[in-house]
Amino acid sequence: SSENQYRFIYFNHMNLAQKTSVHSKKPPHVTISPDLMRVLSDINADFQRSQEDGETVIKTMTDCWVVGRRSDQREFFVVLNQKNANLIEISEEVKRLSATHFNNIFFLD
Repeated sequence: SSENQYRFIYFNHMNLAQKTSVHSKKPPHVTISPDLMRVLSDINADFQRSQEDGETVIKTMTDCWVVGRRSDQREFFVVLNQKNANLIEISEEVKRLSATHFNNIFFLD
């Protein structure tokens, strides 16, 4: 099952609200390796440089998917451990996670 095979980070630059599951002890244990942290950091740096809303999706050499979304000074990063998923399935999963955890917050579709 792919259920809960993810970790996320949310940050709102307007009110400094943040939410994360990166350090969650709940199973299954999806770990964020130093390499994945670098990818997240690189996406964040790209968002800071451009200051434009958008989305970045990366499939790593270890078959993890990393998605970064920026919309209206809100940033949402997701690491998904679904190696057999395709881009459409990952996009749908991120949309579902956004609705589940942040149903009152607008994100680009």
